[in-house]
Amino acid sequence: MAVSGRKGFPAWLGVELLEADRETGTVTVRAEVREDMTQHHGYVHGGVLGSLADIAMAWCGALVTADVLTHGYSLQFLAPAEGRWLLATATMIREGRRAVAVEARISTQNDAEEPTLVATAMGSIWRLDRP
Repeated sequence: MAVSGRKGFPAWLGVELLEADRETGTVTVRAEVREDMTQHHGYVHGGVLGSLADIAMAWCGALVTADVLTHGYSLQFLAPAEGRWLLATATMIREGRRAVAVEARISTQNDAEEPTLVATAMGSIWRLDRP
């Protein structure tokens, strides 16, 4: 799986790959929350949550094909995001010839606590090296 975590935006966001499992079609990433990721109420900004979901879903698509681009995604906010860590777990739903359908669950977590689900996303990832 080729991922871009050490370059550009994922590097700035501080994204770390925790798990990539081709057998289950699952990728989990995390980023430590920083003050510059928050909005005026102190919660993590929705754009950051969407970006983390996008990265996790694209990397999930990269489990089956070397080169990908996000075709689109929808994001639903479920709760205000606050905590030390942001976690995103993306799971492959369907692998097609041209695209990979994925879903993601975005959570926040403090060190000793269980994660709190704060958003979900559905996405389509283009296969650039399709057969």
